Amino acid sequence: MVAREMDVGAVMRNLNGQVNRIKGATRLGCVRAGFFVEAEATKNAPLKSGNLRGSGYTRMTAEGSQVGFEAEYAVFVHEIDNNYAIGGWKFLQRAVDENREEILEIIRAGARV
Repeated sequence: MVAREMDVGAVMRNLNGQVNRIKGATRLGCVRAGFFVEAEATKNAPLKSGNLRGSGYTRMTAEGSQVGFEAEYAVFVHEIDNNYAIGGWKFLQRAVDENREEILEIIRAGARV
């Protein structure tokens, strides 16, 4: 009976190790996807002085990643439809909406590592 308990313990340790590996790989995939979204959003962002485009960030979180722009006016530029000479509003949302399949593939590829 003791040998069987040790076998179950080894199996559980192995299973937990595999689950943690998958979680880590998926999290890494989310961070990679975050960098991709940030790059696409930066290309879409209006360009006047370059401050908005330069304020983009991707941060690792417990769940994966967080993407945003730190310029204090970023939310207003994102939400106000204006006639921008370069770029346009909803730049972050468009980066996600227009690239859904590629984003999911980046996350999937991370999970396969």
